Amino acid sequence: MQFNSSAPIQIRAHKNTYWGDPGVLPQDLMDSQRSTIERQVRIHVTREQSLLLQTPRWSGVRSFLATIDRQLKPTPERTKCRWIPLHFSGRDSEWESWQKVLQSFRFWEPPPPLDDDPDWEEILQQEEDSKVFSLTELEQKPVPPLRVITGRRAFRWSLREFFEELSSDPKPPHALLLTRVERWPLAMLEDLQQAWLDSLSVQRANKVVPLILAGAISGGLISNALWLRDYTFGEALKRISVEKPSEKLKKAIWLSGGIPDLIHTLADRAVLDPDEESLRQVWGHFMKEIRVVLNLISAQQELQDRLFQLSYSDLPTIADDLALKEVGLVRANHGTSMLRAPLIGRLIRS
Repeated sequence: MQFNSSAPIQIRAHKNTYWGDPGVLPQDLMDSQRSTIERQVRIHVTREQSLLLQTPRWSGVRSFLATIDRQLKPTPERTKCRWIPLHFSGRDSEWESWQKVLQSFRFWEPPPPLDDDPDWEEILQQEEDSKVFSLTELEQKPVPPLRVITGRRAFRWSLREFFEELSSDPKPPHALLLTRVERWPLAMLEDLQQAWLDSLSVQRANKVVPLILAGAISGGLISNALWLRDYTFGEALKRISVEKPSEKLKKAIWLSGGIPDLIHTLADRAVLDPDEESLRQVWGHFMKEIRVVLNLISAQQELQDRLFQLSYSDLPTIADDLALKEVGLVRANHGTSMLRAPLIGRLIRS
């Protein structure tokens, strides 16, 4: 068998020709990048390795994890993945946050399906309203049994004990899934990872239960990390369940940049031949969210200038792009940074 020495040169010439060409998304050069991430996550879980799944905003992480959960079916030795929904209120003290985490782990009850993804702000609003208008707030309520936590060391010890006990269960779950971990207090997120690492010596004697931490964060004590990519054009069509898309639908997918939450909205509302008005209706709340993020970014002139430059052309990646990537405005691949979707560029220039 002879080695074709010209093949790498041909591949590079192809990329130079089509990379960033109008109407051709860079991720379209790969046919199944999101499916590839699915496979890589399953491999980590099968190998009993914890993973940091880095998910920028609007990535459809819960539907992605729901797919992983369906693929990792129960076995004689394992049950389904265990999703632990947690969110923290800004009014919670450090002690209250510790107790909330331990309750969620130790007194776990099956939550709503991962596919059922209510709006985050709606959840917080309902929580606030229930407290403001409650007529029974002063009534005595039963207190669940809680372990007394006096400091971070005790908190880590309690989590470590939980992981060790879970691994000795006759049928532990395939993995523990946690979403929106960027909203966790950083010290508590570090404690969670450290406690899991400290429990490994005992877990390996039984069955290791890996952690899948999903959120818009980077770094941490867990060395394995993957960025959750957006849909390619082909994956978007498959998600919308269309074999022969109209020209308007093709343009709408191009405008979305393959951002999962935008694609899911088109699919869930069966918008198969969109016009400007229908896109305004189904994507209106996304545009409001993007404008809020852009307003926050405008407080830092360097980041705002960088976004304005990227709205006109792709540029070599610099350090500032990581922050823009984490908030969901920019994607950076192979040393090249670009806006995540043409829709974002239009909002920046408007």
